[in-house]
Amino acid sequence: PGYDVSTGRRGSATTAMPPFGGSSPSVAGGIPVAPDWSANAGYGASTPGWYTDQNGAVHLQGAAKQIATGGNPWIIGTLPVGVRPNRAVYTIVHTFAGTYADLAIGTDGNINVIGPRPPAAMDLGFVSLEGITYQSNGGCCS
Repeated sequence: PGYDVSTGRRGSATTAMPPFGGSSPSVAGGIPVAPDWSANAGYGASTPGWYTDQNGAVHLQGAAKQIATGGNPWIIGTLPVGVRPNRAVYTIVHTFAGTYADLAIGTDGNINVIGPRPPAAMDLGFVSLEGITYQSNGGCCS
């Protein structure tokens, strides 16, 4: 289960978890996913979300899965204005069946998968956002 910011207790899996130190997140919210993606990735993962800590750092959590490749299949979702990074963030994330993917989060808030070069395998049936942390642009929580 997740962390209910309003009560300070563990609650639904769709709410933000506290940082490892156990202190409550300052602000938390969900990440709306793009049309080609589902916020229900399964395997016990929470829906994509974010929370800020007392220092203003933004922490992402949860997972998404690709369900179509219509419009722009590389955009997982878009972060709200106040929690967008103050510079582009590049990281590696766990995906389905032991594969990995590169991820870019732009200052526009778009969370983009960067397709691998052949012969690397790609399976976007599960894309974890857990462990991604960065400084925000300061519009929300600092």
